[in-house]
Amino acid sequence: MTAAYYLDANTMIAWAESKAKRVDPRAVTIGARLEQLINDSNATVALSEVTIGEFQSHMCIHWRNSHPDFRKYNAAWFENVQGLWMRWVHDGHLIVLDTPPRALEKALVYVTSATREHKRNFRIWDAMHLGYASHWARTIGEKVHLVTSDNDFSKFTDVFPEFKKFVELLDLSTTSPIQGIV
Repeated sequence: MTAAYYLDANTMIAWAESKAKRVDPRAVTIGARLEQLINDSNATVALSEVTIGEFQSHMCIHWRNSHPDFRKYNAAWFENVQGLWMRWVHDGHLIVLDTPPRALEKALVYVTSATREHKRNFRIWDAMHLGYASHWARTIGEKVHLVTSDNDFSKFTDVFPEFKKFVELLDLSTTSPIQGIV
């Protein structure tokens, strides 16, 4: 049986950063662990159009940033990274999930409720990611690992514990073994 993994954009961004010169060690760790996950036959790895859009936006921000620390994120880096993840999709190592019904509407409700009732910051894109991952979990009948290093997710699932029935958070920046991967 394969384990299911849904990618948040920050995991993809760290992986992309790991493909540049003079890289932050955290990005190297995340990048290597993501590639291990993508290439493991015991893993079904997915992302959404939201992940793709958020990832693309951040890659373009890196590319056009004129700060000296960002010079490594140039056109060659962008084209290389773009080609790599698109090859994963083409080869079936990475699947793009269909948008769940009323995904934006549900995310808006959760973001507003987090603010109104719990005074918690929760971004719309993160609510969308949780919606995609939990919808996928219900569809396949098993828990999905939401791959992220964004600590806002755990704060949100503490306030809305119903997501914990469907989604387990997985941070690739740690050295803990990846559940389900040999």
